[in-house]
Amino acid sequence: MLVCMGFGYLLLSYYNALLDDDIVMLRSVREQGIIGATIGQYESWNTRWMSFLFLHSWMYFWNEDSSPLLYHLFTLTTLLCSFRRLARGLSAKGLINPAGKAEIRFYAALMTAALLAATYHIGDTWFWVNTSTMYGWNLTAIVCTLSLVLLPLKNSLLQDIFISHAGLYVGGAAEPAVACLLILLPSLLFFKKELSPSCRRDITHFLIGMMVSFGIALVGEGHGRRAAALPDLPFITYLWKSAYFSAKIAWYHSPLRVLMVLVLLLPLFSKLKNEPDLRPLQTALLALSAWIGVILIHTFFITWIMGDYGPERAWSFISLWTVLVAGWWWYKSGTRLMERAGHLPSWAACLVIAWVLFVQLRVLPAYHDYVKSVRNKEQHFDPEKIPDSGLLHRMNSI
Repeated sequence: MLVCMGFGYLLLSYYNALLDDDIVMLRSVREQGIIGATIGQYESWNTRWMSFLFLHSWMYFWNEDSSPLLYHLFTLTTLLCSFRRLARGLSAKGLINPAGKAEIRFYAALMTAALLAATYHIGDTWFWVNTSTMYGWNLTAIVCTLSLVLLPLKNSLLQDIFISHAGLYVGGAAEPAVACLLILLPSLLFFKKELSPSCRRDITHFLIGMMVSFGIALVGEGHGRRAAALPDLPFITYLWKSAYFSAKIAWYHSPLRVLMVLVLLLPLFSKLKNEPDLRPLQTALLALSAWIGVILIHTFFITWIMGDYGPERAWSFISLWTVLVAGWWWYKSGTRLMERAGHLPSWAACLVIAWVLFVQLRVLPAYHDYVKSVRNKEQHFDPEKIPDSGLLHRMNSI
């Protein structure tokens, strides 16, 4: 499974190109520089200033024909390293039981694969460059923070700097994640009295960084302009739409993704010797409630802002939450359920991944050739003749 998913990621990275808004933002960097382009976005339309600062820093070295392959490899490497440190932290706390460094790396790859499998739109979240710095990299910052909380750096000053910077990034990159974390983290501090002082300190620093960055985003002129262009729903309509969209995400968009995540995370907990949970039904209901609760918070926030549940890339925090809740459930419930099922779920997951990879191999070359020919003015752009883009973002302008 991991080989297929790794090859699939490399395939998408290789055939990806700068498209649509990527080109607009690249041109603004050429005209105004990194800081000028970021301020321009902040004052005109989009105030996710940290994600744009990161995005424009990459675009400074690109032109319109540049391949973002190196950027995608850097993204994957950073995510893998963050999960590797997280796996080390989980091992130090006795939550997983790896045999050695090689198995730690294997677990990191499994968690990375689980997050990608849980992603609702892989192309827009991880491969459309301008949105990946908002909705993909905010997850990387959160995973990195979790890893530092579980396995702190020896230098407390560096620990504080990294965690505060991660908070700054999340607060200035993805509002739906902020809405969820502003409820989850204070609740954790309030209800978990047994948290260590160092853990409380880390969470507080992350929260401060996130709120400062989010505050900067909220006061930006671009935020007001964007909000004015979005619909203003009656309260009853807002509640009805929020409930409907939450149910649609949970029961229509998520089931296959949740199953894939459970299969991919099983090896992390299969060697644990902890006593099996004597209340499996209560544990399952608690996990389900926590998962649905975040979907409700997330969807209510987006619907309140947009009048809709937004594009699939905007649901990225739900993907990470799915991985976290699934891991907690495996840890608490043991592996009895999957042991009874044997290897059938794993083989089924392999077939799904292999089929997706086959489809990408079939459609991506033609799509890439079409994008290249339009750029080179060898043919006119025709929205009705765009080939299947597979998992990548679909070209919609020139």
